[in-house]
Amino acid sequence: MGLAGIRAVQRTRPSAVRRGPERHAASVRAVAVVQRAVSPGTAHARAAKQGRSDHSLHTKSRVSVAAATYRRSVIQVRLAEGLNSVRFGYSPLSEVASSVRVLGDRQRPGRYRPWSAAVRAGVEPEDLALLEAVIPSPPGHSAPAFFFTCASDPDAGIGVQLRRLRQLSSDRLRSDITVAWAAAGERLPSRADALLRRDDAADALAGAVSRYWNVAVHPLWRRMRAVIARERAYRARALARHGVLDALSGLHPEVSLAPELLSIDKPYLNRAYTADVVRLVPSVFVWPRLAAVPEADGRRRMALFFPPHGVERVWRTERRAVQPALQRLLGRTRTEVLESLDVPASTTELARALGRSPGNVNEHLADLRSCGLVTSWRHGRTVWYQRTSLGTRLIAGV
Repeated sequence: MGLAGIRAVQRTRPSAVRRGPERHAASVRAVAVVQRAVSPGTAHARAAKQGRSDHSLHTKSRVSVAAATYRRSVIQVRLAEGLNSVRFGYSPLSEVASSVRVLGDRQRPGRYRPWSAAVRAGVEPEDLALLEAVIPSPPGHSAPAFFFTCASDPDAGIGVQLRRLRQLSSDRLRSDITVAWAAAGERLPSRADALLRRDDAADALAGAVSRYWNVAVHPLWRRMRAVIARERAYRARALARHGVLDALSGLHPEVSLAPELLSIDKPYLNRAYTADVVRLVPSVFVWPRLAAVPEADGRRRMALFFPPHGVERVWRTERRAVQPALQRLLGRTRTEVLESLDVPASTTELARALGRSPGNVNEHLADLRSCGLVTSWRHGRTVWYQRTSLGTRLIAGV
C-alpha cells in the first residue's frame, strides 16, 4: 500500500488525536518533600476529577481564607490574577539530588531497583558517599536548596547549572547543607563537614555531581527530557486555553486548589508560607513525592517539583523486533524513525541516534506526520515528535 495508500486511508477515517502534555532566611532554604507516596495513576485520576470540578472556580472574586481554617501546616500560594502567577522551570541538577535520595530510600518503589543496582555498581564510591553525606535520604523531608534551583530556558543543561554550583559561596553551601540535615533531625555527617572546610568545596562538590550525572542520569536523559517537555507543553496549553486553575490541576494529591489559592499539605511543617508566583518544574526522580521550594532570591515565589504524566516511559527500554513487512511498507529509514518515537524526540536527537543527517530525518518525519503516524509540537526552540496511537498500532502489528 505504501505511504500514499496510508494517506488515502487516513482521509476516510478520523485522525487520531493525542492528548498533548499536552527567602529568604537560611532557615527556609530546605526543600520540603511530601512523604506520602502515591501512584501516578491514582494521583492523576483524582486530579482529573478535581480538574473538572475546578472549572466552576474560575472567578475574579477575592476569597478570604483564615489561618484557622487549616488544622495542619500547609504551604499557601496565593495566586495573583492573570497568567503571570504560573511560570515554568527546568532543573537537571534537581534530578541529581532526587535520584540520590532514591538510592538512599530503603522503601523506594520497585521500578527504581534495577536502575539503583546499576548505579551503585557504576558510580565511583567516593562520589556517591560524598553526595549521600550532603543530601539527606528519606525519611528525612529535606535536601539542600541549591540543588533545586531552576532555569526558564528549556534548553538549559546540566553544564550551566554546574557552573553556577561552582560559583556558590562557602557560606551558602554550609547554610543549605546544615539546614537540610537539621530538618532531618540529624547532625551534619563528618564527610560533609570535611567538605565544607575545604577552600574548593563548591568545585569539589560540582565534580562529584558531574561524574555521578554521567553514570546515573545521563543514560536516561533523552527519555527524561522528552517526558518533561511533554508535561510542560501540556500545562502551558492548559494555562493558555483555560487559565491558572487548569494549569495547576492534577499536580499531586497533596495539592489542593481554591479560587486564587493553592495549598500544599505538609503535615510536618510548623508554619505556612505565602508566595505570589508558583513555578512548575516537572521532575522524574521526585516521583512519587512532591518537592516545594521557596526560591531564595528575595522574591515571594515557590517552585513545585512534581512527577510528570508518563513518567513510566523513562524506564521502558525493551524494543520490539521490526517486522520485515513494515519495512517493505514504509521503507527502512522511516520504519527506524517510527520505531524510535516511543518517547518524544527532536530531529537532532533522532539523527544522532540513527546515524543520519538531520535533513534526511526531517524529510521522513514530514512524510510520517502527513500520514498521521507522527505528531509534533514546539517547546521553546525545539520541535518534538512522537508516534500517534495509529503509529503505535502499526508498529505493534495490530
